[in-house]
Amino acid sequence: MLKIQKKRMCVSVVITVGAIVGFFNSADAAPKKKKIPIQILYSFTKVSSYLKNEDASTIFCVDVDRGLLQHRYLGSPGWQETRRRQLFKSLENQSYGNERLGEETLAIDIFRNKECLESEIPEQMEAILANSSALVLGISSFGITGIPATLHSLLRQNLSFQKRSIASESFLLKIDSAPSDASVFYKGVLFRGETAIVDALSQLFAQLDLSPKKIIFLGEDPEVVQAVGSACIGWGMNFLGLVYYPAQESLFSYVHPYSTATELQEAQGLQVISDEVAQLTLNALPKMN
Repeated sequence: MLKIQKKRMCVSVVITVGAIVGFFNSADAAPKKKKIPIQILYSFTKVSSYLKNEDASTIFCVDVDRGLLQHRYLGSPGWQETRRRQLFKSLENQSYGNERLGEETLAIDIFRNKECLESEIPEQMEAILANSSALVLGISSFGITGIPATLHSLLRQNLSFQKRSIASESFLLKIDSAPSDASVFYKGVLFRGETAIVDALSQLFAQLDLSPKKIIFLGEDPEVVQAVGSACIGWGMNFLGLVYYPAQESLFSYVHPYSTATELQEAQGLQVISDEVAQLTLNALPKMN
């Protein structure tokens, strides 16, 4: 009886060890996800260092909704997130809530002027356009209805995306959508409407027959930057994400994934968080394929 028990134990151990070895072998055999390079920038003055050696095969994409300009208080990213939660709760429908928030945000953009997150941004952008050979593309989450307010905010701050633009002509993207939500390329800016940013970029490159070797994407939302990076790497392009996170003044209030910074902010001015903490925040984002 004892011999039988020992034999069963040996068989059990062999099976267990085999399962563990098989698990690690399968893990090693599984394709590893490529790391998406993302940097946090506390000042726009650092942007030029990433572009000075780039040529026309690189496209510098910039979020023009909140990446360069923002409202103070009413209409700020912090206000938008708070308002989003209120609308989700009152309307009990996320789709309707997002639609209503878009309408309110656009109304605020029309009647209130946005400000540069740093006063030196217009001069820095002009220097980038003068010293780098990279092409430039502005990106807005609004569709056709957001064009007047967005361009007014940009021009008021002397920001233009027509110089070194990827195209000189304006056109609609060939993506099925309602006319008011259509994606359009206008004066150097891609107004993507209801289309996902990755789909809009893909269609834009296809219509222009563009095959950029590298995309440098600057925005304020690391999850969006990461999604674009994942798509670009999947398309065989090099990618660098720049999360613009200015710390000179508390113009806005963030929720996830900036919970660490939010705890520091509150009623006081935003404090500069350490690079280690900032990197941990980025590392906490869900992995993209």
